[in-house]
Amino acid sequence: MDTKRRGSFTARSVILALGTKPRELGIPGEKEFVGHGVAYCATCDAEFFKGKNIYVLGAGDQAVEEADYLTGFASKVTIIVLHEKGHLDCNEVSAQRAYKNPKIEFVWSTTVQEIKGSDHVEALVLKNVETGEVSEVPADGLFFFVGMVPQTDLVKELAECDKAGYLKVNEKMETSLPGLYAAGDCTQTFLRQVVTSAADGAVAATASERYVKERGQLDEILSAGSPKTAFIFYNPYRNEDISCVGELEKKLGGEWKLYRQDISRQDLLYRELQVKATVSVAFYQDGKLLEVKEAEQC
Repeated sequence: MDTKRRGSFTARSVILALGTKPRELGIPGEKEFVGHGVAYCATCDAEFFKGKNIYVLGAGDQAVEEADYLTGFASKVTIIVLHEKGHLDCNEVSAQRAYKNPKIEFVWSTTVQEIKGSDHVEALVLKNVETGEVSEVPADGLFFFVGMVPQTDLVKELAECDKAGYLKVNEKMETSLPGLYAAGDCTQTFLRQVVTSAADGAVAATASERYVKERGQLDEILSAGSPKTAFIFYNPYRNEDISCVGELEKKLGGEWKLYRQDISRQDLLYRELQVKATVSVAFYQDGKLLEVKEAEQC
């Protein structure tokens, strides 16, 4: 792994917490007024707009729900919607709540053409996409809720991502690349909040520590010159597996060095070999895989 400031590092496990960034539209004035009226997070910045007249760009769940939240601070919130009147992309419950909120108004079939101001946002130039009419309205701020972009370009060629670019992980925060873990907003997850990201991080840290230990143990066992070795994969929650393991140990013990692999805790080799069933046995000689057999074949 190469870094810009600290040089290069070698590691057996890496945890990614790459996060996301708001999707930018490139509207004139957008970048210039970030932090001076242009915002992307209602929870973070709502208090700066107490008693203000603000606009929200977007029509999805996040936009409409955050607009409702912002009415607890602003004097008025106007939602700018690209679609025709009455067409929101959010769920029906949020839509009805917004329609009934006296502090929320809607501007339909409209987009933002420019953001104006001196040292902070003072006005928005709006364009009606149906009529082409352009108008300028006073505004103290504009919140963008038009989606987030995961910062996963760094590893897109290494680990599996979904169509939106979020890393796919399992319950241990493991990506498709062994030893690579991901936590927080960059993963394919239902809720992206600090509390869930912290929980993801705790899981990833514990899982990666176990991975490093297990990887080291396997490398030591399967080093060059190692004796004939057999790993027996079993599920400890199945009585028939436990019974079968005992029989296999009696059968193979004289010729092979045996290692039980409880797949509920030690599944690294089981997954790497793409073993499909328990009880199964992986046979090695001189640290090299000979074959994998299911119990009835042994």
